[in-house]
Amino acid sequence: MNLKRYKYSGHDWPELKEKPFYFLSEISAITGLTDSTLRNRLRNTDTLTDVKLVRRKISARKLKYTGKKKGMRNGAFYTMLEYAKIAGICEATMWGRLKDCEEVSDYMLRPAETKYNNAKRCIADLYPILETEQQRVSAKWLKMKLL
Repeated sequence: MNLKRYKYSGHDWPELKEKPFYFLSEISAITGLTDSTLRNRLRNTDTLTDVKLVRRKISARKLKYTGKKKGMRNGAFYTMLEYAKIAGICEATMWGRLKDCEEVSDYMLRPAETKYNNAKRCIADLYPILETEQQRVSAKWLKMKLL
């Protein structure tokens, strides 16, 4: 088995200047980056640079709260973990609810046992657009598939 070795060219990591070449596991031990992160960053190259060894810290996404729940301020920003603790549900459940949201309401912070109202509704009940019998018959024929 032939392991790939990498040469360091930079100035931020003096520990990597002690030897001419390093294995991925050695670079991982020195820099604190995982093997998979290094593998992705060093794909198609055999030279290490300071840019590729930067530790990137991703800050948690904060969402604006608009509601009246006790213990929370309207207009304040909270992370999904904080919302999950307040609602008393799993963080993954909260992520599923809030992944596409910019603002969080009290309804989104409901307990996990509360179900959505998935009762089948008639479209005519939701949108009473077709008011006369003639409009209903016309709509029925317009929906039919052509051969």
